[in-house]
Amino acid sequence: MRDVGTLAWARRSGGRLEFADRVALARRASAQLVRNLPALVVHRLGLQRRYPPPVDPDALVPPDSAAARAAETELRELAPPYMVHHSLRTYWFSRLLGEASGLAFDDEVLYVASLAHDLGFFGPHARATPDAECFTIRGADAALALAARHGWEPARAERAAEAITFHVNGAVALDDGHEAFLMQRGVLLDVAGMYAWDLDPRSVRAVFGRHPLLDQREQLWPTFRREANDHPRCRGHFANRWLGFGLLVRLSPWR
Repeated sequence: MRDVGTLAWARRSGGRLEFADRVALARRASAQLVRNLPALVVHRLGLQRRYPPPVDPDALVPPDSAAARAAETELRELAPPYMVHHSLRTYWFSRLLGEASGLAFDDEVLYVASLAHDLGFFGPHARATPDAECFTIRGADAALALAARHGWEPARAERAAEAITFHVNGAVALDDGHEAFLMQRGVLLDVAGMYAWDLDPRSVRAVFGRHPLLDQREQLWPTFRREANDHPRCRGHFANRWLGFGLLVRLSPWR
C-alpha cells in the first residue's frame, strides 16, 4: 500500500489521487469488503446470535479537557445539528469498538479527531486550496491548529490529524494508527451500519439514544456528494464512483 491518507501524502498531493493511488486504494478496500461480507450479510439478515458483551456508554466518560471542550465548541458553532450528532456518535462508536476489542488508544486524540473529521465541509474550513483540495486535509488542519493552541506535542497532534486524513480511505489498518483504525470504523458504523456486528445491539441503541439521527439520512449524503463532485481527483469522488460508498450510505439500516 502506498502512503495514501498519511499527512506526508496529503501535504505532497493536496489530496489529489494519482493512478497508482487509485489502484492501491481499490485493492485494499476490495480486500476489506471481501473480509467483511460474510459478517455483514449475517448481521443484516438478522441471523447473528452472538455479540461481544455490551458496553454501557453511560458508564464511560468522554474526555473533559480544554482541547476536547474547544473541539466540541467549534463543531457546534460551524456544523448543523445532524453533523454534530454524527461526529459525537462517531466518537462513541469508535471508542466502544476499541473498548470491546481491548485495543489501546488515546481517548482525547480519538475525541478531537472524531469531532473534527468533517469540519472540512463547513465555515472557514470549507474553502478548498491547492494545498488542501480534499476536505479531510482541511479538517486535519483544523485539528492541528486546535492541538497547537492547547499545547499538544506534535506527534500527538499528528495522530489526530492523520486519523482524519485516513478516514475516507475505504480501509485503514492498525499500522496506520490505532485512533485512525478505530475512527474509520466508527464513521462507517454510523453512516452505513458496517461493523455493527462488533458491538452488542444494546450498546448501539444507547449511542443513538444519546445522540439521535435527526435528518442525517436526508442531509449527509448530499453534502458528501457535492464535495465529491466539486473535487473529482480526490478520494471522496473515488469512494463514491468506484467503492460504492453512496450505495452503502443509502442502504444504511439506521432510521
